[in-house]
Amino acid sequence: MSDPRCPPMASTAVEALLTDPNRLMAEFLTLQEFAVAMDVSERTIQKMVASRRAPPHVRIARKTYFRLSAIKKWLQANENMTTRRGTRRPRQLHGMKGQRDD
Repeated sequence: MSDPRCPPMASTAVEALLTDPNRLMAEFLTLQEFAVAMDVSERTIQKMVASRRAPPHVRIARKTYFRLSAIKKWLQANENMTTRRGTRRPRQLHGMKGQRDD
């Protein structure tokens, strides 16, 4: 692969990545591997991807891949976004404060 636009060192690095596919995809998880790691179904991850609630991902030939570093950042970003149930005060109904319209 001698491309005049690439310096010799860059083309050697690219050749190394292309000849060893394990090196190229070592930092990615497939959708199935991500589902197992999160202990959810593959369908749950598919729904998250469709609704744009999943970590950044790459789609290649109908397959979805997640970068490990992106998953970690996504988990950290979502760490404090949950709310505890029961902490919200009940909505006031129509009428005066403390009185109900029946």
